[in-house]
Amino acid sequence: MKKVLYMAFRFPYPLTDGYRVRVYNYCKCLKKIGYNIDLFFIYEKEEEYINYISLSEITLIFNKIIPIKLSKTQKIKNILKSFLKKESLQENIFITPQGLKKIYAIYENYDKIIISYIRMYKYLKNINESKIIDYTDSLGYHYSNAIDSATGMWKWIYKYEVERVTKFEKMILNKADKYMITSKIDMNYITENKKLDNFGIFPQGIALEDIDKFKKVKKNETSLLRTIVFIGKLDYYPNEDAIVYFLTDIWPHIKNYKLKIIGINAGLKLLRIIKKLEDVEMLGYVENQYEVISEADLMIAPVRIGGGIQNKILEGMALGKTVITFYDRIKPFENIENNKEIIAVKTTEEYIKTLNNINEKKLKEIGEAAYTYIKNNYTWEKIGEKLESWIEN
Repeated sequence: MKKVLYMAFRFPYPLTDGYRVRVYNYCKCLKKIGYNIDLFFIYEKEEEYINYISLSEITLIFNKIIPIKLSKTQKIKNILKSFLKKESLQENIFITPQGLKKIYAIYENYDKIIISYIRMYKYLKNINESKIIDYTDSLGYHYSNAIDSATGMWKWIYKYEVERVTKFEKMILNKADKYMITSKIDMNYITENKKLDNFGIFPQGIALEDIDKFKKVKKNETSLLRTIVFIGKLDYYPNEDAIVYFLTDIWPHIKNYKLKIIGINAGLKLLRIIKKLEDVEMLGYVENQYEVISEADLMIAPVRIGGGIQNKILEGMALGKTVITFYDRIKPFENIENNKEIIAVKTTEEYIKTLNNINEKKLKEIGEAAYTYIKNNYTWEKIGEKLESWIEN
């Protein structure tokens, strides 16, 4: 049985963000194909992974867990190194001497090495073993679109990073055997619209078997207000920006709604805004977000900054909900039809108008079409079948 070393900059459990969902499920697909998988990952605090490594979900996928500690001192050194060498922060921030030493000692034991995200590339910079780079998204594309909407420190970071990270993404194009990415639009940004045979488009996916049992949960009809739900890891800037923007620019102008927010690590800025608003409930972490989404009338994804395919959008659609987002967020989706399977708007005014005018019939029609679209295009089962033929050929 062939051996794979999967290299991640974060432990892929619990499934609280899109990156963890991607790593966990792609490793699950590889295991199903027939690979033995060892996980090499970076951590800053032991509690990030220590309580999860003995769970059956993890032990059934990974043969060996190789944790590499990134100390606060090393992280600061990496950031300073990037500035001094005028390099992207992304290419240095998670590299440690301990990790480099470990890789050089074990890399020959594997048939394939998969690098998850460009942040892990420099561990294998000088190693010629068979390797696959999973870009996930193009950070250059993401940052170039984020500069105008970002504020404060993030605006400065995006300005510093955009040219450097784009250069780095293009530089490593000829440094591996194969490349993975979530969407054609991200791929074209990196390849400058050139067709490369060793580039595979592998999006985020949905485990319908986990979702279907919640899809038909009976909604509580006692409230006269429609329920909107938002989900996202709230210390991730694009998610924080999305919900703060929604609450300040859209929420005051819509009627007959209540909002439930699912997400961990909410900042003080967001909590202060929520405290002043009626009919807005911060749920924080919930054990099963699918149940909350199922009981809602519709889902919002007002994300203004970001690349690739948003996991939150996939989940809402898979649960048969009408998702309202911005037009840029649906560009990575293949053959999606706006106003039939999802609603994508271009302006704040259009967002407000849509929420105030959408009727029950339209909600039902779009929700049903959304579920069918996900079932036909974005299940982990279909992605696993494509991965099997791609990775072996």
